[in-house]
Amino acid sequence: MTLRAPPLVAALCLLAASATVAADPPPVKVCVTVAGDPDESMRAGAESVSDAVAHHPGLRGVADADARAALRGDPSPADFADLAAARRSLRGADADAPALDALSLRLGCGLVVELMARPAGAAARAYDPVRRTWAPARELTALDATVVTAVVLPALEARNAPSPDAGAASDASAPADAAVTDASADAGARAATVDRRAAPTPSPSQSAWSRAWPWVLVGGVALAVVGVYFLADGNTSTSTRVIVSHPGAP
Repeated sequence: MTLRAPPLVAALCLLAASATVAADPPPVKVCVTVAGDPDESMRAGAESVSDAVAHHPGLRGVADADARAALRGDPSPADFADLAAARRSLRGADADAPALDALSLRLGCGLVVELMARPAGAAARAYDPVRRTWAPARELTALDATVVTAVVLPALEARNAPSPDAGAASDASAPADAAVTDASADAGARAATVDRRAAPTPSPSQSAWSRAWPWVLVGGVALAVVGVYFLADGNTSTSTRVIVSHPGAP
C-alpha cells in the first residue's frame, strides 16, 4: 500500500492556515512601572504585579527581564537607558503622560500601570497611551495580584465600554461647531485611530475557547480525511497469483 502523502499534507496545511487566520488577536500588553524613588519593597511589589499580569490569561506582560528591571528601578543594561530615564522622570501625576507615551511606544504597551509609594502603603493607577486618559488611582495595602483585578481589568473594561456620544462623533456629515477648538478635534481624531495596543481584552473563558475551537476543527477534519483515505485504499487493494513451474516436472 502506497500513501499518497502530498495531497493529504496540502489539505492539512490549508486547514491549519485557516485556523490561524481565525484565531483571536493577541491580548493587550500591560507594562508596570514605578514612580519616584522606589525602595526594595516597591521594586519587589512591581515585580509581583508584573508576574501576575504575565500569568493572567487575558493579558500580556513585558517578557524581557532587563526591561522589567528598568521599569521598576533596578540596574539595567545601557540598551534600556531610555526606559530608565523615563521611569526616573515619573512623579505620580498627570504630567507623567509624555514619559509614559514614550515608554509605551518603545515596548508596545496598550496599558501602563504606574505604582507610587504612599505613607499607608502604595497607590496604583492605569494610563491608556492610545487614548491618553488616566483611570482613578487606587490606594492599596500591598502590591500583588490584586492590582490586576482592582486596577488593570476595570481600566480595560472602561476602555471597551461604548461611549454614550459615539453616534454623534461618528456622524462625519454634521456641520462643525464654531466653538470646537483645534485641540479637541485632534483629541477626537486620536480617539478614533485604530491601534493594535488598544485591542479589546476577551474574558478568560471566551479567550480559551476562541483560541481552541479552530484547532479542534482541524483535528476532527484531519481524522476524517485520514479515515476516508484508508477506507478507500483498502477497498481498491488487489492480490496477485504467482505460478511457479519447474522444467522437466510432470
